[in-house]
Amino acid sequence: MSQQKPRQRGGRVLDKATPEQVMGLARNLPLTHSVPGKALEDATPGQLGVLADLFRAENASRTESRRARLIRNAGFPCVKGFDGYDWGMASFPADWGREQLMDLGFVDRAEDLVLYGDVGCGKTHMAIATGMLACERGMPVRFFTASSLVMRLRRVR
Repeated sequence: MSQQKPRQRGGRVLDKATPEQVMGLARNLPLTHSVPGKALEDATPGQLGVLADLFRAENASRTESRRARLIRNAGFPCVKGFDGYDWGMASFPADWGREQLMDLGFVDRAEDLVLYGDVGCGKTHMAIATGMLACERGMPVRFFTASSLVMRLRRVR
């Protein structure tokens, strides 16, 4: 039995989709569950493919917009990632390391992360890169330097 290839139409490749796949894609969108369900009852395979493509694109767009909004709202002074980070400057406790930092499990467990060291050892770079990673994974972040946080706290008094 050969698998059918997606057919080409107007310069676009249309994938086949099932009503269940379309409803799964629509789940994250603010649609009344009954509206797409009703529309799918009589939809042709081609129409299902178009709807699946539409919902897939909308979900991707919303994910990207959320990521960009989280990064913007975090207040990072610049954009940094772990690419090019000099891990030789960092040291970790014996039972904790790079993998634990990058899997962000400490966030889920509501544990603190304290970065300390001499000037120029990469604390700010690591903090920004960790925050960026959290934003990429959909977690809200707020960046403060120690001195800016102290100043904010003093103004609140």
